[in-house]
Amino acid sequence: MQDASEKDRLLWAYIDGHCLPAEKELVEAHLLNDPVWKTDYEQLLAIHRQLPESILLSAPSLRFTKNVMEEIGRHRMAPAAATYINKKVIYGIAGFVLGLLLALTGYVMAATDWSSVQWAAPGWKIDKLSPAIPSFNWLSSPHLVTGFLIINALLALFLLDRLLAQRKRRTT
Repeated sequence: MQDASEKDRLLWAYIDGHCLPAEKELVEAHLLNDPVWKTDYEQLLAIHRQLPESILLSAPSLRFTKNVMEEIGRHRMAPAAATYINKKVIYGIAGFVLGLLLALTGYVMAATDWSSVQWAAPGWKIDKLSPAIPSFNWLSSPHLVTGFLIINALLALFLLDRLLAQRKRRTT
């Protein structure tokens, strides 16, 4: 014997006309032989017939869009980005990134072995033009990297503190 939820599922699928042919034959056989199935089927069929009558779909009012837009207009809008973004901070970040790019470019140019480059003018000697390249081995030290990360973490915490304090002042 099937459980009640499976029976209800099969009956609703049969009423809606969405059951498989094998399920349809099974339900029809149960309806002919089982009075409980027949009673449940008649109850569900009565509910199915009453559903369209009991549910009234209403259209929204003609002023619905206007009412929604008025409600949105009552709320405070966010100010334009130019009013709360400090241009000095943007310029500072851009300068920092530009400085890093320049430093990286300078390091790569200084660390390049220019004597192996084939120049268009064969008489040029690059060794005479540039001074001796300093050693930058101390930059790969793990202590330097760790210190750099700690300083950056502290600066990020200070920045977060300032941003939260600013936000708190605005809300109060």
